[in-house]
Amino acid sequence: MVSLLYGPDFPEIASGSNSSRIGANHHAMTYTIGAGSSFNMVLSYVDNSDPGTWKSETTVEDMRREFSGWDPQ
Repeated sequence: MVSLLYGPDFPEIASGSNSSRIGANHHAMTYTIGAGSSFNMVLSYVDNSDPGTWKSETTVEDMRREFSGWDPQ
């Protein structure tokens, strides 16, 4: 999977460096692990909803919706 991310759209991952993007209520950080064989991505955003309503089945869709268009770099 990591090999799909190497390229001009992901220069930080390709170079093995860390990347942080801090924005209004949304933050992202990526860094390589496993001697560069994998990478870790940490995403955070303000969510005032009740944690009791969160569903693991919709986690990926929720993240995509929250970060859609956030950092068009």
